[in-house]
Amino acid sequence: MNEAPHNTYQILTKRSKRLSELAESLHWTPNIWIGTSLENEDVSYRIKDLRKSACSYSISLT
Repeated sequence: MNEAPHNTYQILTKRSKRLSELAESLHWTPNIWIGTSLENEDVSYRIKDLRKSACSYSISLT
């Protein structure tokens, strides 16, 4: 993904805690986006987890 900057990649996860643990060890280029969904207020912590990473991110409200 890092070697194909002409493409945009969206990686979707509901395991935001795990992502925040790994985020610093990964090389994030601007073409890699991380996304998660928020089903209800109980999982709003996922926003904070995504913001800890140095990547672009998206949030889906369902």
